[in-house]
Amino acid sequence: MPTERIVLTYHCYCDDGTFLFLKQAAGPYLYHHKWLMVGDEYTGFDLPESQRRSLAWVALDGIDRSRIGRKSYWTSVVLPQLETNSQGSSAEPQQHSNPNRHPDTER
Repeated sequence: MPTERIVLTYHCYCDDGTFLFLKQAAGPYLYHHKWLMVGDEYTGFDLPESQRRSLAWVALDGIDRSRIGRKSYWTSVVLPQLETNSQGSSAEPQQHSNPNRHPDTER
């Protein structure tokens, strides 16, 4: 089963115009829709598989979306459901061409 990448550091642009550089949290965040952050031609991971995985976890019942980005929640709640969910998603991923993707991630 694929693993989600951990967020090591990140930048925060606040509403008041300030900019913060933040280090990895004690309870680290992870990229649960990592395919949205790369171009359609990216080859660093299996893009269609990542899209199918997103479709599978989004379809799960009882997921607290306010906690989904934390590794602890992902490993204790989401992964067990994904592993035991025999139905999964049969939908095929589409090319996403995400207009919200940061230009630096275009490949």
